[in-house]
Amino acid sequence: MTRLMKTIYVIDDMPEMLETLKTALELSNYEVRAFSSGREAIQALGEKVPDVVVTDLDLQASISGFDLIGQVRHRFPKLPVIVTSGCAVLPESILQLGVAAFCPKPLDMNLLLSAVREAVTQCKPG
Repeated sequence: MTRLMKTIYVIDDMPEMLETLKTALELSNYEVRAFSSGREAIQALGEKVPDVVVTDLDLQASISGFDLIGQVRHRFPKLPVIVTSGCAVLPESILQLGVAAFCPKPLDMNLLLSAVREAVTQCKPG
């Protein structure tokens, strides 16, 4: 029986972090689409819905991480979202959106990979 690769969308506006996340996830046998802006990720969601979204909260482009999470939640309420941030604690408003996990920066890659493994077991939106 062949197991299909799970798709992870990764959003971070720092190229080095984006590449690090992409590489770590690919080495863990995930299909990864990397985006440097929330706008790119939102557009891609119209083409294919991933199994998990991993996004930085502190995006500097036209769509903030907070806005991205809100749009994902509105369109795909059951899609697991993992948040990364340089903040030690997430704002209450983000927690209320129902994120699957929070991974503070600097990232502990084992923690992130564990959060992704757990999130892919959740139901994918229909």
